[in-house]
Amino acid sequence: MGVGRFLKEKNPQIRLVGIQPDHSLHGIEGLKHMASALRPTIYQEELLDETLFLSTEEAYEVVKKLLSLKGLFLGISSGAALAGALKVAKNIKLGTVVTIFPDNGYKYLSASIWD
Repeated sequence: MGVGRFLKEKNPQIRLVGIQPDHSLHGIEGLKHMASALRPTIYQEELLDETLFLSTEEAYEVVKKLLSLKGLFLGISSGAALAGALKVAKNIKLGTVVTIFPDNGYKYLSASIWD
């Protein structure tokens, strides 16, 4: 939210897209399903131009592809961030899509997603 707020101050035409799990019982560590979560004080929904809802399966699929195709060992939140960025990219005609990978894969070493 802080980076988004700063960027919007510099260029109000920048679009901010939030990413949330599509269900309250999700498996995307680090992301909140805002309808069922305690809202962090930093969260300002009014700054967002759009919110995308992603399934846990989408995030897992993308994070596995990042590892196998690009050698990037990232976490589930990063998979969700890229899945959202790819959806945004498919729906724009011109522009640049930027995302931040918020975690790495090391805390998921014992998770079954790598099987």
